[in-house]
Amino acid sequence: LIGGTGVVLEPIASGETGLVRIDREEWRAESADSVALDPGTTIQVTDVRGTRVVVIAKPAEEPGTGGHTP
Repeated sequence: LIGGTGVVLEPIASGETGLVRIDREEWRAESADSVALDPGTTIQVTDVRGTRVVVIAKPAEEPGTGGHTP
């Protein structure tokens, strides 16, 4: 799960939990850096705390680079 990516389904407010989908599973999630995350934001899992995952916003890949910086 750590290192996996997903998408925010319910907003994650600073210091609160929201809902994310990772693969086909839904998890309660909190922001690792206390930054609010809106629905539709792509996230990456940095930690698992019991039944919650800790996530950060995943930077968007630049088109045509396949995620690699030229």
